[in-house]
Amino acid sequence: MSTDLEFSDSTILWGQFAQSLLVTERTLSAIQAESPSDRSCAAPPDTDRDHLDPGLVERREVIDDRHKIISNLLNENQLHGIILSRPEHLSWVTASADLTPGLQLWRHPIFAYVTPTHRMIICDATQSARLFEEELFGLGFLLKEFPLADGSQSMLANLVMGKQVGWDIRLDDRPSLRAALHGACRNLSNAERSSIRRLGRMLALCVETTAAMIKSGETEREVAAQLVHRMMREGIQPVHIQVLADDRARQYRSAAPKNHPITTWAVISATGRRDGLEVSLTRCVCFGTPKVEQIRDFEVAAMAQTTGTFFTRPEESISVIAPKVRRILEKNGFADEWGRESSLASAGRPVSELPSISTTPNMAIIPSNSAWAWQVGVGSARVADTIVTDDAGFECITVAKHSIWPTMEIAIKGQSIRRPSFLRREA
Repeated sequence: MSTDLEFSDSTILWGQFAQSLLVTERTLSAIQAESPSDRSCAAPPDTDRDHLDPGLVERREVIDDRHKIISNLLNENQLHGIILSRPEHLSWVTASADLTPGLQLWRHPIFAYVTPTHRMIICDATQSARLFEEELFGLGFLLKEFPLADGSQSMLANLVMGKQVGWDIRLDDRPSLRAALHGACRNLSNAERSSIRRLGRMLALCVETTAAMIKSGETEREVAAQLVHRMMREGIQPVHIQVLADDRARQYRSAAPKNHPITTWAVISATGRRDGLEVSLTRCVCFGTPKVEQIRDFEVAAMAQTTGTFFTRPEESISVIAPKVRRILEKNGFADEWGRESSLASAGRPVSELPSISTTPNMAIIPSNSAWAWQVGVGSARVADTIVTDDAGFECITVAKHSIWPTMEIAIKGQSIRRPSFLRREA
């Protein structure tokens, strides 16, 4: 009797369980019928198609060409390979990838090891995922990673053991190809030229918008914070931000933003980086009626800066251009301004070894498709913009599209050149 009852209870329980399964199955079917598109499985990624992306293919071709340049340098110097560590060289060999490691205080730097047949990135395990997912995917780079706690020294030592390997820096008795690489890195590809042009326009828009929104009485730091916010919102990494108020612009050529209020005059300078490329520019703002000396200072600075820009053309020597800029300052009674700051800087992929033309004779030749930033300061005025040279001369890239910033005309060699003036605001 007890066996029959147990069987009956089991039968009832199994029946209820089967019914619940049926309800669940019907419910799932109804849900799938209502929204089939939402419940469909995503197709697996097509990695072959990703590698055939036109932009990626073009960038890979640029990297292959630069790999050939390094291979020729290695063969000429009878080297097995070279280790690249300088930011401008890493940007060049990766076609402007952003390899910024973040907090340099505790993270190990990133290296590129290039041989005639291979190219690889050396980094710690905390950085490799981001680099090869966001920056180096499909570009033909191999990976050598090391644990963060171990450091890079042992891996680098193993790579160069028993081999004749060069560096891009001066290190013990190993050969350095720094000078040869510097010349190559100044050259911009077509894609990089388009990228730096977009960067220049956007940075100009950020600086000019900030200048137009300044309120009298705001401090240098408040204005700098506004500018950094606009740059970061557009994906531009601030490299150098400078805001000088009133008399500080006359006293100092380079100073960090302080809590000095802006009342009559402000000089806003910015250098920004995006996609491994850098541009620089400066804009001036006046509150109220400008003083006669302020107008005079700005006109002379603009004339000298435009002269340097006008003559910065392919195959021209810096030693020929610099005296022309200096002569403008001397003719207008500002000879003492020459030498207060470096007037010419390498932009795009900046090369820090370029000496100041204000104090050192420089025989460097301007290559085609290279970026340069001329900056000239006179009194409290400062004028700076970035240009890119080409076969037709030069192109100023730090001009915002559809900009309403005031301009001025400067005549050089019979040609009228439109240059940014300073903005006049109500006091």
